[in-house]
Amino acid sequence: MVKRHLLRHQLLPKVVHDCVQHPPALVYETYEEIHASSIREMLDYCRSIGQPKVFRYFWINWYRPEHAHVGSRWEIASMCGRRGSDAIIPISRTTMRLESHWRILKKDYVSRFIKPRLDILCYILFTDLVPSRIHLRLRVDAGREVPSAYKDFVQLWRRCANAIDSTTVLKRDELYHADKEKWVCSCLSFIFNSRYLCKHLVSFYSSPHPDGNGGFVVRPPPPFRPELFQERLPLINFSDVQLTGSGAVISSDIDLNGSVEDDARSLTYAEELESLQLLPTEHPEAAEENDEEAMEPLRVFGWAIKQCESNPRMQRTLSRFISNKEALMAQYKRQYDEALGISRSVGKNTMRKAVKSYFHMRDQNQSRTNRQ
Repeated sequence: MVKRHLLRHQLLPKVVHDCVQHPPALVYETYEEIHASSIREMLDYCRSIGQPKVFRYFWINWYRPEHAHVGSRWEIASMCGRRGSDAIIPISRTTMRLESHWRILKKDYVSRFIKPRLDILCYILFTDLVPSRIHLRLRVDAGREVPSAYKDFVQLWRRCANAIDSTTVLKRDELYHADKEKWVCSCLSFIFNSRYLCKHLVSFYSSPHPDGNGGFVVRPPPPFRPELFQERLPLINFSDVQLTGSGAVISSDIDLNGSVEDDARSLTYAEELESLQLLPTEHPEAAEENDEEAMEPLRVFGWAIKQCESNPRMQRTLSRFISNKEALMAQYKRQYDEALGISRSVGKNTMRKAVKSYFHMRDQNQSRTNRQ
């Protein structure tokens, strides 16, 4: 209950936690209404269990507003923040970005030092950490890398897709009243999820399985774009994203991270090929189209080998066409023997005699070895 109170925001609808008494539509509350309703629910709960000290603790440390010279605890703990701060919803909760920055600095760059001085710490920041972060940002902008937030989003999308059934669509329309355009839902999972994703919203991009087995076909998540995650409504921007076409059943066996990254790499790969201005013989795509010319001599050579099995003269003629016989034997002789089941002979001359160590070379040690 406390977590549900602290994650409330003016731009997010009121959470429906009672399936018996639920509003007919999405309900939005102001800053004062959210604060007052949270205090009232906490007070009623403490009265029902007969614990006034519990309410006193939560009032002093969590729900207390600003009064005179005493600061507000509610503004610090709640996602609502201060009055008038209802314009945006923070994407990152708590201090996760700052903690991630210090973790990378301590683990990857300063782990080899013990209490480094300020001058060497600044040198590491300017010469190692900052250029690596800039390089990573350029890779993301170029489509060669996706941020970790998008990878988490893909995993959550797949998890929500596996949980969709017929009751999900029914509750989405009649109980939680999920809004596809604003990308909001009144279920608990939507509020508790840091990426603001739930199965009711993902079900908008699903359709019944054509086999009629009760399953649902869910389309893959949208590709990554810098403006995909927003701090305003809609929280996930699906505009300019075409999710049409045949969907794919998302299951735990499908790696969506790899598919999205491969699509991004293919576009960048094509652009790089155009910018390199390669010759027709160097272009990999052109070489793939002309494979028929390379296969025709191989077919002729294979036919000639079959014909020369009983013709020694033809065998010598074909042997002269092979210019580098040593390289051919070194490359394929062992594979050829293994394919035919030919094993090496194990005789006396095949094993090399071990070289005597310095211990056995000494005269006094040789006599001791002979006595043993």
